[in-house]
Amino acid sequence: MWIGCVCPLAAFGVTPELSAEEPIEFNAETQVLTARGNAVFVDRDVTVRADRIDFFRRENRIVAEGRVQVDQPGFRLITSRLEYAVDTRAFSSGPFRAGMPPLFVEGLSFEGTREEIDFSEVRLHFQEPDLYSPGAQARALRVRPEESFAVSGLRLGLTRGWSIPAPSLQRSFEIPRATVRGDVGFRKNLGVYGRSRVLLPAGEALSLGANLDVYSARGVLAGPAVRFEERSDKGGRRFVEGSSGVIRDGSSRFRGVDFLGAPVPRDRWFVEGIWREEHGPWQLSGAATLMRDSEMMRDFRPDAYDFAQQPDVFLEGRYVADNWEVGLFTRINANDFHPMVERYPELRLDFLPQPVGASGFVHSAGVALVNYRQSFLDPLAAGNPLLPFFALPDSPLGGWALTNAPSVFRATAFYRLEHPLELTPWLSFRPLAGFRQTYYDEGVGARVGRSADYWRGEVGFDLIGHAFATWDVSSRAWRIDGLRHILRPVVRYRWQPTGGDPTADLPGYEIDAFSPVLPVLDLPFARNLDNADERHVIRLGMENLLQTQRDGGVAELLRLNLYQDINLAAPSGAPAWEAFYVQAGLRPAHWIEVQLAQRFRTEDVALNETRLRVSLRSAERWTLDFTADYLEGFISQYGLAGFYRVNPRLGLFAQARYDDRLSTVTRHGYGLRQRIGRAWEVDYGLVFNRGTTREDDIQVSLAVRFLAF
Repeated sequence: MWIGCVCPLAAFGVTPELSAEEPIEFNAETQVLTARGNAVFVDRDVTVRADRIDFFRRENRIVAEGRVQVDQPGFRLITSRLEYAVDTRAFSSGPFRAGMPPLFVEGLSFEGTREEIDFSEVRLHFQEPDLYSPGAQARALRVRPEESFAVSGLRLGLTRGWSIPAPSLQRSFEIPRATVRGDVGFRKNLGVYGRSRVLLPAGEALSLGANLDVYSARGVLAGPAVRFEERSDKGGRRFVEGSSGVIRDGSSRFRGVDFLGAPVPRDRWFVEGIWREEHGPWQLSGAATLMRDSEMMRDFRPDAYDFAQQPDVFLEGRYVADNWEVGLFTRINANDFHPMVERYPELRLDFLPQPVGASGFVHSAGVALVNYRQSFLDPLAAGNPLLPFFALPDSPLGGWALTNAPSVFRATAFYRLEHPLELTPWLSFRPLAGFRQTYYDEGVGARVGRSADYWRGEVGFDLIGHAFATWDVSSRAWRIDGLRHILRPVVRYRWQPTGGDPTADLPGYEIDAFSPVLPVLDLPFARNLDNADERHVIRLGMENLLQTQRDGGVAELLRLNLYQDINLAAPSGAPAWEAFYVQAGLRPAHWIEVQLAQRFRTEDVALNETRLRVSLRSAERWTLDFTADYLEGFISQYGLAGFYRVNPRLGLFAQARYDDRLSTVTRHGYGLRQRIGRAWEVDYGLVFNRGTTREDDIQVSLAVRFLAF
């Protein structure tokens, strides 16, 4: 007999569902249902498709035959015969192919449950298998879908090719498995070179590898590399990564001088690492870059040098509670060739804003203790009194030395009280008052043997308006479903008088310095603690936000903020109308993004600074990026970079940078990007430089990247 085309098995005492294109047959004697023709069996999040599926009612199990496909979150399997027990949710089959991103597995047999699956005599591929994708063989593989896998009897190699023995390992799917990067090329100051960095799994959370570079004009650079990444079930995370390299530089011609003007030594090395850790309320982080000389990364790790030209060594720990947090921060100048402010250490305790009973007032407070000092460049300390101070440190004149100013202990405490008020539905007012006391120990400035202290008060308010308008506008091309404009006029007023010892007695390690961003007004967040000048400022602003509905939420199309700072008590030589700031962000569609920041000198309407970033995207077809950087009297540069994908395997890229002050193109380059298989990407590049000090006029390179993870 037959029973329909879709058969809910609940009628037989179980919850799964069986369906097929042909009528489902039921044998009353054997208690077996048979589905033929694109048969589908669904048991919660497990779906089995096959040419034929037999459901054995007494055993509460199925047998699927023919073209069998099993789907569940994070896992898909193809085989010719499969058995599945509904009660235990256990699978078993013969030869199979399975995918669990980013792994692809094929083998002789497997068995297991939805939570854990055991495979035997398997071949693993990183992504889908092809001629060039790296792979491995294993005697046994145990997988917890979307969580982790463990292998034993492992051999690494290329698909169907040679292989080498490797240790057994266990890894999480969430943690990156391998890093393989390399490039070859030619630079006059390096010769023909080949650079590589390899990190391979060596345990559940550990990856080990090495840096290995060969330079025909300089020598061999080599050093170990390590990465450790671990996540706990409670949401904790630990990440550590380290890299190193040592080279005996054989070219005295190209070594040149370092940042201080001294000859670069022959024996050169670097060690760098980062550390991040989170466990509930605890947050720990640190970073260190140690080098034998200031030009080590610039010569042999240009990408790292572009990212951070001044090496840093710091360690920070924080504990965050509901309404307070404590932090310990240490920074040291371990390389002795860049000026900086060291802290060893700084301890902070901050009480976050909290209501004062039911009064409507909100208060916050904090305490900071630090022992700090400043290092600076001094030609006199190097025995060169005739060296002009305007000479660059790495110029052939040479003779600079790094000198440390006396260390100072500083204690700071602040308290702030504010009262947020909603005057009307469209206007809020927040008066505030605060106080900060700063104390320095003996040996400060000209008052050696005496302590010094000063205080800074704060009185002010924030007056913020709220208005909005909506328009029933739609555009399918721009994905606009209605428009909402939010307008916020802002008036911020701060008077910060000071008193105590004269400013001349303070160390001056942390004072007002140039910053490209909008200056901080609030006393608790100011970092110019060694500046005791009175501050009296009013900031007028107009904040604009344009939004639309998109993808079930709210998307930001435009943000435009305008601010004018007015000094009511300007320091000597400072303009009353200090500066006018423009901050804008535009993203009307997924394929265009614009970021703009400008600062004008208001009194003569002169441009002080511009930072512009424009990005255009057409999915993976093409990209175009434009940058403009202007700083009055120092920088005026423009950059253009683009990529165009000719086909799925080939793409073209180019870049150029123009310096308006030099009236020349300082850098332009061109290249070809090629995909090899599904796991490799190769860049062939040619770069032309002009006016560089340590880089060649022409650079030829070939870079290889492993894309599997």
